[in-house]
Amino acid sequence: IKKKKMTVENDFLDHLDSIIETQKQAEKREEKEKKKGTLKIDKRKKKTIIDNAKDQNGIITTAIDGKERTKRKEDRQFKKDIFEKRLEIRKLNTEIETLQEELEEEQAEVDDIKSQFDIVVQRAEKMEGLFPQQRLQLLSDKEDMKEQYETAAQELAKKNEALNKAYIKRAMLEQHLKESAEHENELKDEEEEELIKNKVISKLKTKKEAQLQKRVNKQHTRKAGTINQHLANIENYKQKVVEKALSERQRGKQFLDKTQAKVNAKAAKKRAKKTAFKNKVQRNQAAVEQQTQNAMDRVKTANEKAMKKREKQIKKEEQEIRKVKAEGGNPYELMRDRKVKKTYIRGIKQREKKIENKKKAIYDQVAYEREQTEKEMKDKQKKKKMAQDWKDSISRSVQEEKTRKYLLEHTKTGADTIDPLGALQRIHPSQHMVVRRKNFGVHGTAAETDPEYFAKLLATQKNVKSDERATQVTGKTPLLGAGAGLSKIKVKAKEDKDDDESSDEELAGTEEQGLWGKPNVKTKRSFQPIDSDDDVNPLDTVPEMTTLEKQYLTKAKQRKKDNLYKEQVCWGKTFKGEAFIASPATILFKDFDINQTYKKKFTLTNVSLTFNYFKVLELPHEIQNFIEVKYKPKGKMSAGTSATLEVIFQPRIEEDIHSYIPIRTQTGPIQIPLHCLIKKVDLSMDTPKGTDFGAVMLAESNRLTFKLTNAGALDTSYKIEGDALLRHNVPVNMEFTEKRPTRFLRFSSDRGFVDHHGSTTFSIDYFPQQVHNFETNFTLKFEDRFTDDIHVVLKGEGTDVSIYLESEQIDFRTTCFGTMYRDILRVHNRSRGAMKVEFKIPKALKNTLEFVPNLGYVQPGKPFDVYLKFQADKAILLQRAKKYITKKTKDNIEYHQLSLPIPVLVPDQTMPVSFTLESDLTTDVLDIEPREIDFGKCSIDEAIQLPLIITNNSLLQQEFGFIRTPDFITISPNDGFTSILPGETMTLQVTFKPLSAIDYHFRLRLKSHRNVEINIPCHGEGVQLPVSLSKRAICTRAVAMGDIFQTEFSINNRSKKPYDFRFELSEEQKNMGIDILPKEGHVEAGQSASLLVRYTAPTSRFKEVEYEREVPIPVEEQEPAGKKKGKKKVEEDVPQTRIEKYTVKEDQFKGWETSLEDELFSVHHSEFIPCYLSNFKQGALSLQLDITLIAGIIVPEFEGKAPISQLNFGSLPVHDKKVYKFKLKNMSSIQTVNLTHEPLEYGPFKILKPARPLKPKEVCEVEVIFQSAQAIKSSQLLRIHASRTDINGDASSETQPNPIQIELIGEAFLPELTIEPNVDVYDFGAVGVNQHATKPLTLSLTAPQPTPFQVFFENETCSNRDDSCVFTATPSQGVTPAELILSTRVDQPITNVLGDAKIVFGGSVHTKRIHLASQIVPHGLYIRTENDILKEEKPIEQVPTNPFAPTQADGPTMLYTKIFTDVKFEESRSFSFTIGHTHSDEGKIKGDFEFAPLSSTDSASGFKVDTLKGSVDAGSEKAITVSFTANEQTFGRLPVPGVDVWVELLLKGTLKDASGTRQFNFAVRAQCLSSSRPQKTLSSSDNKKKKKK
Repeated sequence: IKKKKMTVENDFLDHLDSIIETQKQAEKREEKEKKKGTLKIDKRKKKTIIDNAKDQNGIITTAIDGKERTKRKEDRQFKKDIFEKRLEIRKLNTEIETLQEELEEEQAEVDDIKSQFDIVVQRAEKMEGLFPQQRLQLLSDKEDMKEQYETAAQELAKKNEALNKAYIKRAMLEQHLKESAEHENELKDEEEEELIKNKVISKLKTKKEAQLQKRVNKQHTRKAGTINQHLANIENYKQKVVEKALSERQRGKQFLDKTQAKVNAKAAKKRAKKTAFKNKVQRNQAAVEQQTQNAMDRVKTANEKAMKKREKQIKKEEQEIRKVKAEGGNPYELMRDRKVKKTYIRGIKQREKKIENKKKAIYDQVAYEREQTEKEMKDKQKKKKMAQDWKDSISRSVQEEKTRKYLLEHTKTGADTIDPLGALQRIHPSQHMVVRRKNFGVHGTAAETDPEYFAKLLATQKNVKSDERATQVTGKTPLLGAGAGLSKIKVKAKEDKDDDESSDEELAGTEEQGLWGKPNVKTKRSFQPIDSDDDVNPLDTVPEMTTLEKQYLTKAKQRKKDNLYKEQVCWGKTFKGEAFIASPATILFKDFDINQTYKKKFTLTNVSLTFNYFKVLELPHEIQNFIEVKYKPKGKMSAGTSATLEVIFQPRIEEDIHSYIPIRTQTGPIQIPLHCLIKKVDLSMDTPKGTDFGAVMLAESNRLTFKLTNAGALDTSYKIEGDALLRHNVPVNMEFTEKRPTRFLRFSSDRGFVDHHGSTTFSIDYFPQQVHNFETNFTLKFEDRFTDDIHVVLKGEGTDVSIYLESEQIDFRTTCFGTMYRDILRVHNRSRGAMKVEFKIPKALKNTLEFVPNLGYVQPGKPFDVYLKFQADKAILLQRAKKYITKKTKDNIEYHQLSLPIPVLVPDQTMPVSFTLESDLTTDVLDIEPREIDFGKCSIDEAIQLPLIITNNSLLQQEFGFIRTPDFITISPNDGFTSILPGETMTLQVTFKPLSAIDYHFRLRLKSHRNVEINIPCHGEGVQLPVSLSKRAICTRAVAMGDIFQTEFSINNRSKKPYDFRFELSEEQKNMGIDILPKEGHVEAGQSASLLVRYTAPTSRFKEVEYEREVPIPVEEQEPAGKKKGKKKVEEDVPQTRIEKYTVKEDQFKGWETSLEDELFSVHHSEFIPCYLSNFKQGALSLQLDITLIAGIIVPEFEGKAPISQLNFGSLPVHDKKVYKFKLKNMSSIQTVNLTHEPLEYGPFKILKPARPLKPKEVCEVEVIFQSAQAIKSSQLLRIHASRTDINGDASSETQPNPIQIELIGEAFLPELTIEPNVDVYDFGAVGVNQHATKPLTLSLTAPQPTPFQVFFENETCSNRDDSCVFTATPSQGVTPAELILSTRVDQPITNVLGDAKIVFGGSVHTKRIHLASQIVPHGLYIRTENDILKEEKPIEQVPTNPFAPTQADGPTMLYTKIFTDVKFEESRSFSFTIGHTHSDEGKIKGDFEFAPLSSTDSASGFKVDTLKGSVDAGSEKAITVSFTANEQTFGRLPVPGVDVWVELLLKGTLKDASGTRQFNFAVRAQCLSSSRPQKTLSSSDNKKKKKK
């Protein structure tokens, strides 16, 4: 019910709000209409509007449908467009007016230009009587005026066109507005009707709303009771719900407590796990930190070793330098030569290393290429073999070989031919074949070829065995095989298994060819002479074996080898390795004696896969007389069985024997090592700790123990020698001292004895006396002459103590008594474990020094900081530490110097550690003078200033200030806050200005930054004066030399009685030019009098002052002694003198102040002029005049600096010019100054803009130019004179006594540009299309200062497609010296590109050209011959060919043809060409090239190419050399005697790069002179052949 009530109320309120809003809108519209005018509604029209507003049910509504809404939206848009067009018309009107005005102005300008042009044209028509120069000027003016007229006419036409466009646009807009006027009127009528309608409807709505309100009130009253009952029910329900919620809340709280307890338990477990994990992580981190620290310690130790080694080397060099100096040599030259030599050796090693690396790379490449070639050859051979095998398998010879093998296996006699002579009338298979078949066992059935069948068949035959074969063929002659038709020789060859492989060589024999070994022309067989020392008859020679016989012999040798050793295969596995293993593996007879017999047994075990046998072969002949092997042959031995052998050794000589026992097995030979050793000394040395003492701290030691072991049967003694014993050893009865730092080793003994099969030890102790690295050696020499010496190298390092201080001196520098100072003492630990340190305060510094902390453990590698607090009490410290304090004086300041050593206690360290505490102790006292200030009487309108002198008697700078000063006290400077240096005396000015006429008693409080406070008592009296000045202080303007300053002020009488006044000027003030007019006067009571103060500045800074001095009289002018001079008598002993006057120029402004340190042209001074009153003795007035004086009336200024006395133009190239402008300023405010300058001498300086007369405070500019046509240093003086008017404005001829002098300085030099590298042509080499190539260039100019330059490019033979320059420079302009980068890029294939770079420097007069060149290559790889890159389309050169050689077929186009002419016998000719790769922007890329291998004919003819294959990096080249040597075979091809031989080589190559693969050919031809070949002497047989031929 409540919700429904609220809904009804909300709907009603919304409806009411909408009605009220509609009513308000209607009222607003009515108010607008009222403002516009009275709205009159016709009754008939009103009725029509109301009828139209009613809907179908007769109800008035304001609802708008979709069409009406669209229409209204269109109407609003229409109105908006009309408004915008009207605004646009207004803008167009304004624009048209502006264009019309501009058009009129432009038309006037055009008319003016046209009139001027007409005048120029008329003058040009009448220029016959003018000079040529005037004619040219007139024609030039005519052309200029014509261009101006044309330009103005074009502008006028453009503006006319713009104006016409504006007119047209405005007309179009006006036409559109006229067309829209009717629609606009209709919209107005509709708006009027809408207003009437809204007014009527609003009245009706008001009535309806009142009726609706009454109805709603009735409904509300009726339903209120129902709603109240419902609300009571809701309250009861809410109470029940709350009670239930409370019970549920109690239960939920209990559940929450249980849940929270469980959650807390889980959280506790989780925290425990997290804590355990955190502890584990911390332990791991600590372990990692410890490992890291250990690594850092090792690195630090290594670094310290290196540093110490370096320091040792430096000390050694210093000693050597001192030694060379003592000998009178030049140590620096020696060290420099040594350094150069080391550098040279290092460079050689680096180059050798590079060469080795390159060689290795080449070897690797060659090996790789060889491997690839071998692989390709193997593949080719394999394919060839497969093809050959297939051919052989179908050939007749193969079939015949199969038939022969079959006969050998199946005939009873093992023959390959049955009845070769055909003697038998019939051949019975059973008599000749093993298998009794009529078809000779060929094409039998499976049963007949079965082995079991053959076994049964053979069992029935009594006289036939299965293994019966014929193994020998004797006395046979070559027989005809079955269909073979080949001659064969059967050689009797009986194999003996016991013979070794050396018999194979005996069968082969030796072949030696001599004169008779040459083949016979007719039989084509060679003969060998019989082995004999006698002369051999050629007819008794044995014919050489034929090819078939050689094949048979080779096969026989191979069969013997195959039968000697056999490969063992068992169960599909092939055994490899040694078949028998000996135990022991080595037979050793040690320490033998002569003529004794020794026996030793060993076993051989078969470790092969199956049965095997062994046989001991003949021993090497060098041990056959001493060694004998006995054993019982066992025959075949199964796997795993063993056999025992005994070796008997009977030595005859005393020498070691190292040999072996040879044994042959079925699978291969084996050797068992055999060693027989005589009695000897066998020494070895063992060092458990090595030979490095390691790092040993000072005052500690380390020991190395050496153990000598004699494993031999002889005794020996030893002795120790070497540097370690001679230079560094300390005997046992002596102690180590720091006076002998080079003696730090101690040997336990220097000699000893070693028994046979025994051992002995000796030790070496190391006691470092200083921090150093050492390396020394010693040698063990033995009594036995057959024992080698043992060389031992000892190393060690003497390190500093573990605990050390970063600084052994703590200097607090200057400290003040009673002030606390702090510093840090940093302790380091070099060891690997923590060490305890303790700090104790000496008695002398008790209650003065404090350590925080005073005890700690220093971790390794981490500094331990101890904080020192030092606060000195003067009375206590000077009494306790008397012997450590020294009294000193510095700049008249006394202070105490403290220097006290303090030890640091380290329990685990032998050597103590200490540091020294130092400080200069001073006070913080400031001396004040006077101690009391009395200002006396002072007028309340004036002030009294008294000095206060402060002296700093401390060694420290002190800052101080006056605090809480009264308002009537002023302290200067800086209000009394300042700092004072040590020993400095400073004067402060204390100004007392009373505020009233009373007595003043007060104190000034001075306080320093060290909290020292000083009170100064002061007193004074304020007095009221009856007269005052209107200006108590007058500041002049900047008064120039010779200028006058004056101003007015007044004196006022404030009392009721008149007073007379008088200004008193001192003589010094009068001489300065200060004057007051009038100086005396009378002032009536309550009146004032005007006064004038004038200051006339002096014309010069210096003035002449006359002084007197007493000088001795010359001897010739002196009067004789004893003669009276007037009333006085001249005495002999008294020297005669006279008074002499002399003049000195003194600075009038000495003691005046300057405003700035560098402002030397202005000085400042203050003067006080007292004014006394008559009948008034309590005080006087004072006038302060502050004067500012400048150098002169005219002040020259240049670039903000004034005055100037010099203009330095610097250094300029010849013909270049520089213009300087400086200003002249008239500093006077009342006088006009006329300026004139003296003419300059003829030279490089000229005045372009001279000076002119200057009014007061006016400034003018003077221009000076410097330009010279030759190299010169010039200096001239420019003098400027100033004449001024007097104070009344009348002209005066008085000039400034000191003219302005400005020194003009300049230097002209002839520049010379140096370009590095200095070459005629800068060749970029081969460059690819659209690729960049660069070359560095260094410009340096012989000029005293940097000179600008600019680079231009000219005379280029081509340009890029975008008309850009092919050459560029970076930077193209700058200042010398400079580094340039010349670059080139061409985007089209052009063979050669040339150009010039023009460098302009030193102005536009000096230039220098350099020639540029590049060659554009379309591909990556190119070929260059004789500095020319070959084109692929280059035709073949026509060369003479060998007339007797066959004509060569047309081939591919060649790139190059080389001809060698007139080549003599055994003469070598060669030519080279290069294969290169263009520069690339893509980084490091490669290209490959390859030549086809030379044929055997070409190689035999004498041609040779050094490189057939390779690769070229981008931007590099590789040289290829083709050589030719005329040899015997070259001339052996001679077809006709006496005619020169032509030989030719066609070299084919391939280039492969990123652009693809290309082929090219080289033709090399050589003309060999037949006349150069020596004539060969022919033998008698050759002559016979020649005649026969």
